Amino acid sequence: MPPTECAPLHTFHLLGKKDFVPILEEFYFGKYEGFNHLTRKIKITPKQLSQRLKEMEEGVLIEKKEETYYLTSKGKELSELIQHIKEFHTRYHQAPVTCAGNSCGECVLFVK
Repeated sequence: MPPTECAPLHTFHLLGKKDFVPILEEFYFGKYEGFNHLTRKIKITPKQLSQRLKEMEEGVLIEKKEETYYLTSKGKELSELIQHIKEFHTRYHQAPVTCAGNSCGECVLFVK
């Protein structure tokens, strides 16, 4: 990120990208079972998933070791922030209680 760019806006921009949060949550909840599994679960094309994983690596949210991706401490902290946002939404906007404790990819409200 260039030093002239607003850090919070940069983070919001990343979070707003299609499928970014569900992908990140797969790592956070320990449900990442490989590239092909994720394309089927999130219903994303391999090209789109490759792009998102590259963006997450560049943002140091995940790292790749021996052909497997892992959540970094920065990625974990961002994922925890997402969980707080989901808890806020559950508390104040009558979202299903299960929203706060599950991956968006598993939610019945997650529609592709």
